[in-house]
Amino acid sequence: MREARCGRSLRIPVHGLRTSRRFHAALEDYRFRADTDRIRLGVEKTVEAQTVVDELLELADPPTVFFALNNRCTIGTIRSLHVRQLSNERAVIGFDDFELADMLLPAVTVVGPNVTAMGRIATERLLARINGDDSAPQTSTLPVHLIARGSGEILPDR
Repeated sequence: MREARCGRSLRIPVHGLRTSRRFHAALEDYRFRADTDRIRLGVEKTVEAQTVVDELLELADPPTVFFALNNRCTIGTIRSLHVRQLSNERAVIGFDDFELADMLLPAVTVVGPNVTAMGRIATERLLARINGDDSAPQTSTLPVHLIARGSGEILPDR
């Protein structure tokens, strides 16, 4: 299996940096080690992600699985694979669900954060600050869940 990753820059806010580091560490725990020439960070827009995936697919030994670290990268990856008629030949796993992910062919497998819990905690902390709380910033770790729909389960050619 040849893996590639596409996502935002490591210059993003601290929570994103932690997410990215944890995501990469988790992948490595499962023996997914992308060569540095297959990791593309600094990708902010869908069209940039599509260009990155186009370039990765031109490598002599192109990736067989793509991990997209945000929904813009997921959509750009899907567009590139669709144009090349590779949608059913390359696995795609995205971080963060998006509308119509379940309607595409194949439907897109994603890792979904608990946005309700994230919003609740953020609101509670904001209200506490408004009411005078001057305690040190806090870090929360929230669980995520895998939504397996098909695109992440595509096995590479052997």
